[in-house]
Amino acid sequence: MRVSNGLFSAARAGGFAAFRSRMFRAGANTLGKVALHLNRGGLGLKGRLDSARFCSMLAQRVAVCDIAEKLGVSHARLNMIAAAALFITAAAFAEEPSPIVDTIAFGDGASEASHGFSGKRSEIISGGLGEPARSLLPPPTNYFEGGSAAFTLKVDPARTNYATARFWGGDTSDDRLMLFCEGKQIGYRHLGDIDILDFGDDSGEPACNGRFFYSTLPLPFETTRGKTELHFEVRSTGPVWPYGTTFAQYQKLMTAPTRGIYKIYTHTDGFFTPPGNEKQGAAYKNPPARKEPGAELLDQLKERVNRELNGLLNSTGPLNEMQMQFLAKAYFVKWSAVFQNKKTVPQIVKGLDALFAAWRKNPDLAHDDAATWNPGWFEFGPAGNAIFLLDGPLQPFLDEPIGGGGGKISRRAACSEMLQAGRDWHRHHRRLYSNQTMINDLYGIY
Repeated sequence: MRVSNGLFSAARAGGFAAFRSRMFRAGANTLGKVALHLNRGGLGLKGRLDSARFCSMLAQRVAVCDIAEKLGVSHARLNMIAAAALFITAAAFAEEPSPIVDTIAFGDGASEASHGFSGKRSEIISGGLGEPARSLLPPPTNYFEGGSAAFTLKVDPARTNYATARFWGGDTSDDRLMLFCEGKQIGYRHLGDIDILDFGDDSGEPACNGRFFYSTLPLPFETTRGKTELHFEVRSTGPVWPYGTTFAQYQKLMTAPTRGIYKIYTHTDGFFTPPGNEKQGAAYKNPPARKEPGAELLDQLKERVNRELNGLLNSTGPLNEMQMQFLAKAYFVKWSAVFQNKKTVPQIVKGLDALFAAWRKNPDLAHDDAATWNPGWFEFGPAGNAIFLLDGPLQPFLDEPIGGGGGKISRRAACSEMLQAGRDWHRHHRRLYSNQTMINDLYGIY
């Protein structure tokens, strides 16, 4: 739940009484407005009751603000109390079980029969806390698609619906599960704003050992509008390697059963809270720490790092920009072989001069340096970061004249010219994904 910053500034401008009144109205209206937006229609009786209940809960907490004001609490602290009142109310409201439209319990014969269940290559298992579930099986021959489970579930014809699957957190599987609604896939197999039903886990380690976890997906409003029941299907595939350039590299074979699917619910609450009578399990308390490996592993890692650093420090050829950045970071690490080592800065200076000369010869190097992990992501950012880190130790070297394919120029001017070229290229070649754009910006800033 979100409250406008203008609401909190009211406490400073017009006193807390007006602020409190506005805060209460905002809190009271927020639930209704959000529901209206999500459901694209009237709240109905249930929605109005929910909104009234939310207001009642909020009113009890707003009373705390009245008492605080009478005790002379400062406006700044009143702001904090008011915000806490609103958000605690929202959290308490969210903890109540979600209103469920329909549920299929897999492995329960009566539930499956009443929901028109049919399956291909699946088996019933006794899973977490003795609860039944279904696991989808791998194909009999080498193939990437495995078993499936089809069924029907009721939906609300006028509101936005969601589907939530229940899984046991102690299961491990690298297979993937995708939900289909009326034949249409829900979610993206890789990098999208809506996930698939289950990505599995590549680590082979349980996600939530000892307890159940849930995965919620929104159902397309255009699919549910005016309908009271829909056909669903869960399909299984093997794992994927997202960076594969061919289908065989991208999509791996399915060779093992999926994790168990315990239940799938349809509901109209975007934040799913399980029914109170369901078993949930509990997180392990004070799990035993492994005894091996111990501190010797860190010693081995440090030895490897120092071996690399010594190789860079004694290299007769110029360092590339990734190596310069590595050396610059290690210069300040006390246990490293190059900590405050006088040979470090001259080695980096030599690398900067070589990089500038290479760029003057080939301007495309500003966005296509093969020494970086992903050319086009970093440009001269790693070299810029090395300069930033060694700002003090580099000062005596910056005004020295150097060559670079175009006559003499100061090292300071050369580095500035080179870094600006990388930055300007970044400005016109931003990435599409948010994390990649952040990487671009963090390095392109230099």
